[in-house]
Amino acid sequence: MVAADGRRDVQFGCYLTADEAVRLTRYAESLQINRPNLGILLIVRELKCRRLQELARWEGSPVTKTNGVRVTARGNYSETKDRFRQQASSIGLGMDEAVAMLFRSELEECWLEQSLAFPGNRP
Repeated sequence: MVAADGRRDVQFGCYLTADEAVRLTRYAESLQINRPNLGILLIVRELKCRRLQELARWEGSPVTKTNGVRVTARGNYSETKDRFRQQASSIGLGMDEAVAMLFRSELEECWLEQSLAFPGNRP
């Protein structure tokens, strides 16, 4: 898909367990955003913070098409996808693995929720 300004829609995705997918959706909804937008926020955060290597502990059991649910994040900056792919591959990860790590770690850490609740962020 191409946006009106010519930017191309890009997707980041992975397979999660059905439970993880439901939890991620509920978490996003509790923050009043949709799951794809939550995913993009986590990916942009990763590009700035570079935590993938330390997140390897969140990898968990492999989830595949046959035993999982496809979860995607959508954006419209192909350079973001290129940078994320490069960052993931620099530590030996594929895109799907890296995205799954980000999503799983957010389910445990709730970084975005905590950031929004920070006293300086309240009206």
